[in-house]
Amino acid sequence: MAEANVPMATLALICGLRPTTLSSAYREVMTLPSTTETRLLTVACRLLDLREVLSPLRLPDGHEDLGRLIAQLEDGHVSLEEIRAAVQRVFGQ
Repeated sequence: MAEANVPMATLALICGLRPTTLSSAYREVMTLPSTTETRLLTVACRLLDLREVLSPLRLPDGHEDLGRLIAQLEDGHVSLEEIRAAVQRVFGQ
């Protein structure tokens, strides 16, 4: 999350967790189900991919916007290549 520059609370909210739950799991105070851990890893990887293709733009700040963007990717409504192409068109590259 540090590399994607996305707060842990944002990741938690995108994945349907309370931020305190993810914080507790991160500090090894509690454990999460493996399906939840898998979802967290998947979303974190998607955020890194999005950060790369949106460059030089930043990721949206709000968890709602990020969540919608990830859902669009996962549903196949948009691809990373399409996002990259749109950003390049905006900047005339």
